[in-house]
Amino acid sequence: MAINNKNKLMTFPRVGRFIIIFFSIAFLITAIYSYKLYTYIFNENVKGSPVIILPEGSTFSQVIDTLKANDALINYKAFEWVSKKKEYPDNIKPGRYHLTAEMNTNEIVNLLRAGIQEPLDVTFNNVRFKEDLAGKVSRYIQADSLSLINLFTNNKKIEELGFTPETFNAMFIPNTYEFYWTTTAEEFADRMKKEYEIFWNEERSEKANKMGLTPVEVSTLASIVREETNKKDELARVAGVYLNRLTRGIPLQADPTVKFAAGN
Repeated sequence: MAINNKNKLMTFPRVGRFIIIFFSIAFLITAIYSYKLYTYIFNENVKGSPVIILPEGSTFSQVIDTLKANDALINYKAFEWVSKKKEYPDNIKPGRYHLTAEMNTNEIVNLLRAGIQEPLDVTFNNVRFKEDLAGKVSRYIQADSLSLINLFTNNKKIEELGFTPETFNAMFIPNTYEFYWTTTAEEFADRMKKEYEIFWNEERSEKANKMGLTPVEVSTLASIVREETNKKDELARVAGVYLNRLTRGIPLQADPTVKFAAGN
């Protein structure tokens, strides 16, 4: 009986050591795994400063392919893991996204999941034909040149905006505007109408009225003057000549109008 008790006393320390070793290993494994997940979430995960474009209807695998095609990330496994945890594969939004070097995986996923885009500067000056405008603008927004041209020739839409096919060009005031890549053709036209109304405020409208011109006529005359000379110091003089002709009822006899009519 004494021998059995002694064996039991000797067994307990062994079991205790085993338990301590087991939990120590388990704790170490958990710590390593936790650290790995922490790095997945919070380590910087962008190479350089890439810009990626996700078209409408992109799948999660297409997002991954786009990121790889742009050599955008350091750790793609981390991106996939965080994306699935935050349900990004079910919430993909189209757009043009700018990733920066200091962003961690959590920030990348949040940016894409929320659809946070950087606006683009769209500039157009001295654009004479609708096709030229469509070509310039389509480089910066989702709408392609064909959809823009179709809108520019849509008489119903033109009438809704308060113009005619002949005066529609005047709605597009030359300037630099900010647009998001996801802008559609119709959204572009609606935005330009708002910009037109902002430009033709009470003060400018009154100035045009004093010259006996409508806003559209001012735009038409300005386009003729701008095509007549590229020298800024000559613009006022050339404009004065044409205004005098209009006041006296004399034909403009402006070469740019012939060029425009001939599409040359």
